[in-house]
Amino acid sequence: MNKEKKALLSIRTLFLLAMFLLILLLSLPQFLSGSRLLTAIIHELGTELIEEKLAALIQPVDRRYETLRRVGLEDSGAHLDEIKKSALAAFAATRYKETGTMFVIGDDKTILLSPDFSSSVDEDFMPFFTSVTAVRDGIVEYTVKGSHKLAACRYYPPWQSYIGLTINRDELFAAHNKFVPVCGKGHPR
Repeated sequence: MNKEKKALLSIRTLFLLAMFLLILLLSLPQFLSGSRLLTAIIHELGTELIEEKLAALIQPVDRRYETLRRVGLEDSGAHLDEIKKSALAAFAATRYKETGTMFVIGDDKTILLSPDFSSSVDEDFMPFFTSVTAVRDGIVEYTVKGSHKLAACRYYPPWQSYIGLTINRDELFAAHNKFVPVCGKGHPR
């Protein structure tokens, strides 16, 4: 009787183990593909949001330039300087979520506004600038001082500069990271 009980227990254990492995085998690919899909959706929606926010921040500046054109003062240096000065002040005061900030960098590498870079000789500046100039209008991913960031950028002809809105990648993926284990340095790829 004892041998029969052990054999039955052994068969049950093997059956349960086989079922567990089958469930794991069937669910793991779904989990991984779901995680990739969630990452892609968050990336796409997050970048769309920062691109829309950047466009909304630039729009009042464009309207001021358009007003100057309508009244025939598009050549007025004083007015052009005032628009740029007030826009840079507004951009400097802009915060998007917790880590989102603005940058304005001339196409000659002059930093007009940047919380990430104090000068164009900073260690991470050239890879960032090269990415921004290559994309011109769109999304750039970069690393500065060990922090992974995403930026929506746009070339702005009146200033011959790149204007961008940047945010930490970890903040963009914060909701994702709560539910999905993250490999590496705290951000999904």
